[in-house]
Amino acid sequence: MNRNLWRICLKWGAVLGVALSLLEIVKMFARRVQYGNYQMMDIAMIILYILLLYWGGKEFKEHYPDRLSFSKAF
Repeated sequence: MNRNLWRICLKWGAVLGVALSLLEIVKMFARRVQYGNYQMMDIAMIILYILLLYWGGKEFKEHYPDRLSFSKAF
């Protein structure tokens, strides 16, 4: 099964965009109820960002092993 390069990139970009948008929406609603621990939400966003980049790079590497090394990606 040969996957297209753009399809992999767009899939993980869309997943990352939706996930970060949802966390921002949760953060906005948390401000309304006077939730004071915004730093934890920021840390969760950073962790999510790193994990999704890792998983996307891993899938890219599985399908195109000669194009990308993990050290170049990160």
